[in-house]
Amino acid sequence: PIQMQNFELQRFDSAHVPVRDEWFHPEAQQRASFRGNLSALLSPKFDLTLSSGFSKLDNRIPPESDLIIALYYVGMQNYGYKGCPAGTEKTGCGLDKALLQSDGVPLHDAYQWASGDIMQVTQNSDIQRFTGSATGTWRPFAWMQNEGTVGLDLAAVDFFQLCRVSECPPQTSTAKQGRVTDNQGKNRNFSAKIASNSTWNARSWLNMKTSFGADYTNLEVDSVRTNGTILPPGASTVQAASTRTGTQGQPTAVKTLGLYAQEQAGFHDRLFLTAAIRTDQNSAFGTNFQQVYYPKVSLSWILSDESFFPRFSWLDQFRLRSAYGASGVQPGPTTALILFTPATVALTGRNSTAEVDSPGLTSNQPGNANLKPERSSELEAGFGLSNVGAREVA
Repeated sequence: PIQMQNFELQRFDSAHVPVRDEWFHPEAQQRASFRGNLSALLSPKFDLTLSSGFSKLDNRIPPESDLIIALYYVGMQNYGYKGCPAGTEKTGCGLDKALLQSDGVPLHDAYQWASGDIMQVTQNSDIQRFTGSATGTWRPFAWMQNEGTVGLDLAAVDFFQLCRVSECPPQTSTAKQGRVTDNQGKNRNFSAKIASNSTWNARSWLNMKTSFGADYTNLEVDSVRTNGTILPPGASTVQAASTRTGTQGQPTAVKTLGLYAQEQAGFHDRLFLTAAIRTDQNSAFGTNFQQVYYPKVSLSWILSDESFFPRFSWLDQFRLRSAYGASGVQPGPTTALILFTPATVALTGRNSTAEVDSPGLTSNQPGNANLKPERSSELEAGFGLSNVGAREVA
């Protein structure tokens, strides 16, 4: 793990600045998780399974990656020789970089910003997540099985960054006045699914399997972003800042209801046919478009099991395959809506030529009442060969 260098500790000690633990150890992690599962056989034909889980992950990390105040960036960018003539410590000379920060702090081979000042940036990322589900299985007949599942996934993410007064790198003339960022987001995923499968022998040479069901998903996202600058001594919240800004992301929810039916048939255990249809309704569709259909058909024929197929010592099985299917990608949550952006518009009155600023709206998104999912289909055909003791070749 990263920790503050001795020369930076000495610098703060000589300035009578106490080093906080989050400076000395800018990287830290705390993790906790709990899980619970319960299964109950309520009757010979019905059983119930309950599952739940909670996890909490707290990360403290210094600015990273290619940020100009990241430890990695300032450490890898300072190349060249040392030993600039007197008077050029801040500007550098030749292939070398500056030896001092803009406020006179020694860089100790770092580029532009001192590593000790970067470690003063407190940056936390906290995640809490809860998952829960219930599954019930009902077997009213030996040839039928029904299953229903309901699940919930909740996640809350909090990103917090703080630079107190007179701390952190002097990126701008006002950087040392303090700044704080507190962003929060929540994600919810609710889903439900029911399915029924029935298997029986319609004839001695015909095996059937019928499946049908429905599923529902509800995805919701909302977020709040707040920032504050110019903090009083000791302050660490956005509310305490002199200048505050905040934005709230419009909560968006995407709901999908799907229904499907499928029939599978096996003829003489050598010819297998599958036909299915699925229909989806989605809240992101345009108001003039209600639902979409996705068909599926597949055929598999073990030709080598037929009496008319010639026999070869090197061939164990020869299978013909063909399949057709369609799928789609749902549009964005608000793509079909007409959206406007607030704006200030200069208007001229009826009896005056002077322009007056008035609140107004400008078009931001035209919307589309006929918006539908991006649909694609695919057709496949081929064959498979296999022999005893070898892998199948398709």
